[in-house]
Amino acid sequence: MKNKKNLIIGASALLLAGVGLYFIFRGTKKESAPTPAPGPDTTTTPLPLETGYKKYTVETLVSNLNVRQSPSTSSPVVASLPKGTTIFAKPSSTTGWFSYSEDGTKEKGFVSSLYIKPLN
Repeated sequence: MKNKKNLIIGASALLLAGVGLYFIFRGTKKESAPTPAPGPDTTTTPLPLETGYKKYTVETLVSNLNVRQSPSTSSPVVASLPKGTTIFAKPSSTTGWFSYSEDGTKEKGFVSSLYIKPLN
């Protein structure tokens, strides 16, 4: 019975010493920043800050999004973009229309702001 009691006391002492060492070393160790969650694709070349273009995704309901020559539904269609396409766009001087760019630097036409959503 005495050996069992000594064994329990010895095990308890070792456990407490281990816990104490853990907190001593943990307190001196610098915590690393958590790994950020994966975000949007950032493998493309970053845009120059002065262009004003940002990434958007095409969110049409039924058909492709028309890219127009000028910001008007009566303007000729110069391209068509499928739903889910990532594009570069920025607000134009005409309410409801965004300037469209394939590469984020050169304007290629105009798209309705109703059918694009910003990527975060």
